[in-house]
Amino acid sequence: MSFDIKKSAPLMLVAVLAIGSAATAADLWLHVRVEEDGGESTVRVNLPMSMIEKAMPLIGRHAGHHEGTIVLDDLDVELDDLRLVWNELMAGPDMVYVRVDDHDEKVRVAKEDGFLLVDVEERRAGGDTVRARVPLGLVEVVLASPDGEVDIQLVFDHLRQMGGGDLVTVRGDDEFVRVWVDDVAEAE
Repeated sequence: MSFDIKKSAPLMLVAVLAIGSAATAADLWLHVRVEEDGGESTVRVNLPMSMIEKAMPLIGRHAGHHEGTIVLDDLDVELDDLRLVWNELMAGPDMVYVRVDDHDEKVRVAKEDGFLLVDVEERRAGGDTVRARVPLGLVEVVLASPDGEVDIQLVFDHLRQMGGGDLVTVRGDDEFVRVWVDDVAEAE
């Protein structure tokens, strides 16, 4: 994993805008921490949600998007198909939906207490471990728009209702990534 300054330019622009942003004490903060080479190189991003909301139109103009589809690697998935599968998951009970336990990896996908939990552990030496905790309401908002455009205000409303917590952590042999939301302005 490497930090590419050119690819990170929109994020850096948002960080610069944060300097002039007046975040309230009650505001939630989005944090991203990326450690490489066992902690020798660390990137920390601490952004108030209110500032990100104000910057989203600017970022959206520079982001490419695929009308009516979500691209997963090289696989195009029609939003309507994804919505059908998601609706079935939402109608189902809290439980473990996928469990793989073999010599290569351990995978668990579950619906639990309002969250979609995805845990993947590669069993090879130095293998990656991924833990994702995604609020179900957040996915609902992302998939709800009939034209495929995400209503960013509803996304932020759901993150605020969630109140905080880890969204994604990834641990590899030489990197660690954590994305979370809380009410602390500057996280270590």
